[in-house]
Amino acid sequence: MSGGGETMWWTHLSQKDGRRLLVTLSCLGAANAAEAVEVLSAGYILGGLDGAWRAGISSGVYCGMLLGGLLSGYVADKSRRRAASLQRAMIVAFAGASLAAFSPSPAMLLVCRVVAGAGVGAATPPLFALAAEVSPSAIRGACITYVAAWWMVGSIFAAGLAKIVLVSTTKLSVDFDLEPSRWRLYALACAAPALLAAVACALNVRDSPTPVETSLLGTPRSDPEPRRHTFFGRRKLAALGVAYWGLNFGYYGLATWISVVLARVGVKDVYGTALLYAAANVPGNIVAFAVVDAVGRKPLLAASMGLATLSALSLAFELESDPSLVFTVVAAMCFNASATAGWASLDALSAESFSALERATALGILTAVGRVASIAAQFVNGSLASRPPVLLTVTAFFMLGGTLSTVGLKELKNVDID
Repeated sequence: MSGGGETMWWTHLSQKDGRRLLVTLSCLGAANAAEAVEVLSAGYILGGLDGAWRAGISSGVYCGMLLGGLLSGYVADKSRRRAASLQRAMIVAFAGASLAAFSPSPAMLLVCRVVAGAGVGAATPPLFALAAEVSPSAIRGACITYVAAWWMVGSIFAAGLAKIVLVSTTKLSVDFDLEPSRWRLYALACAAPALLAAVACALNVRDSPTPVETSLLGTPRSDPEPRRHTFFGRRKLAALGVAYWGLNFGYYGLATWISVVLARVGVKDVYGTALLYAAANVPGNIVAFAVVDAVGRKPLLAASMGLATLSALSLAFELESDPSLVFTVVAAMCFNASATAGWASLDALSAESFSALERATALGILTAVGRVASIAAQFVNGSLASRPPVLLTVTAFFMLGGTLSTVGLKELKNVDID
């Protein structure tokens, strides 16, 4: 965003309803941060689990997110009570995450992870639908980016807490004796953000008064050619679906397994390095916030996913030989920063691409596609954890596919949405 664009952002916030808008967006962001904590926290205890349970437990949250996202999107559009849907989703996430801390067995931990995943997954469609609908069109990209940036807060919280509680200087042991242990304390602490987000949203987030005058996939009810519009709507959904697949597979796949990959290449302070990896969200979000309303969502999405692809390939080639610790960490941080900017632009573009009647439903479908990709990434990366260069090459391949899918998408900056 240019200097004028930044002035526009602050001008809107300084107006009568600006403070209310900022509070609403911050509460939506807190819910997004809670999702990040739930998704990423498992990655920090994977090293203490038996190999047979690693992929299953790491993918459990994504299975829950798949189901939760599909159901909540439809319910939120049908009932028009998106704020209430968001609050219920956060309560479910808190229940599943807190119960996970008291799991007596790996199987019960898996079940609790699925429940927690259903909660955070159910929150995503109404969350970004609300963010798009309450934001002025001139700064809508920046507003959605602001909400998306709270993922960074959650990821840094999860990584920082792991550094403090799990202690990276000793090997983590995950046992199920129901005795107090570091991993249980960590899991319980990671449940708190979901509860805080539920309370914040209940107090401050209200449904937007958006009219509902269109049918599924962007077809106006009075449109004389619904089939043609539905075809293009489905093509748009398919293109966004490919982008969601590529970004979810690459980002979540590497984020969950980054500590394992770093350990394989000889990094001693795994949790400290993972904290640096999470901190790379900061420049990614700053860049996205600064340019998303100036250059547009589509160019930013293509550029950021392209840079993430190059970063993953560079890291793969580096690990084929005698890897440099500095280069490895920097390349991983570049990947995370680029993917973060990609998420901000994709969140904005997908929320703007559909009408009020279908917005949460479409976002639910897209996030479901992403969850399937995330689940696949857990098993693929789990099988490739002993071969980091191959893991990173596969990651780059899917990120490249997501980059190419953006070619046919329409730019929607400064366009009013219903």
